[in-house]
Amino acid sequence: MLSQRQMKEWIPETIELFKSVMASNHAPFPEICIVSDKTMDRIRNSLLARTQSQAKLRVEIPAMETLHGPGGDAIIIYQNAFRGAYWDEESKGRFQHFLWHELGHFYALNMEDPADNYSRFMDQKPHPDEYEALLGYSFWSEFIAEVIACKVTPALEIDWEGYNWYPIRNELLRLLFGALNTSGMGINWYDLAFYIAKVTSDKTVLGFIDAAKKGVAKVRNTYNLFSSTEITFEEAGLDPIGMNDIADEPLRIIKDLYRYMELHLAEEEYWKVTYEDLETIGAIIHALERTILIAEFKETMRGSRRIQQ
Repeated sequence: MLSQRQMKEWIPETIELFKSVMASNHAPFPEICIVSDKTMDRIRNSLLARTQSQAKLRVEIPAMETLHGPGGDAIIIYQNAFRGAYWDEESKGRFQHFLWHELGHFYALNMEDPADNYSRFMDQKPHPDEYEALLGYSFWSEFIAEVIACKVTPALEIDWEGYNWYPIRNELLRLLFGALNTSGMGINWYDLAFYIAKVTSDKTVLGFIDAAKKGVAKVRNTYNLFSSTEITFEEAGLDPIGMNDIADEPLRIIKDLYRYMELHLAEEEYWKVTYEDLETIGAIIHALERTILIAEFKETMRGSRRIQQ
């Protein structure tokens, strides 16, 4: 497990790299606290009181967490999340990306107009007549934090002619599968936000997509146990980001969301969001939820009829 001392050594460099990419938002940088299992509740409760954050509900323990409120900002790093990590460049890069994601939350939150009062959505409770805006904000907050992290994270140098793209594509498929296969619960907007952030903004992922489209990255076409040939993604009928595995109606809706977010990211101040944006994003996600649930219901009914027969 990474020691707190090692993390503290990496934090100043991580913050400086963030500052070198993102324009100043004139807010004081957040207090960063590293907690163990033993100190987690005491420190988090203290920071909740200081920041006056509405994010009191914690469903699971993440790698890191941002608290934001009228009293300021704080980032909590959960040491136990880095169990099994080593003091090497790969672990450092992973740690830095996680911290850039949390700094992305801090950045975007402090760029919001206080008059919009989006912080009312942070408690994740239903808000009368604002269900779609709440859905939109839930998606948006994770999407924009990951986009900002991707803007700061350097691209990995990868030989696309080899098969080093497998981990990248597998991660995209994991996020897409996680977003759409929730067994009667609609969709997982958290995984969907990360998926669309990565396919629009992650430099390494974009490099892979480009290499696949140009035919540089290839797949193995195995036709027996002892021999195989290399073919392009196009020849194999594969979409590098996995969208061609989705049914037509959900695919149409996801592409609508993808295009909307691409247009938003083309804006100069892409980290800002309006209430109309949130409602639009939420409406798209709500439509996707209904489509997935209806498809699951129809499949359940077909299964019931087969059992009865």
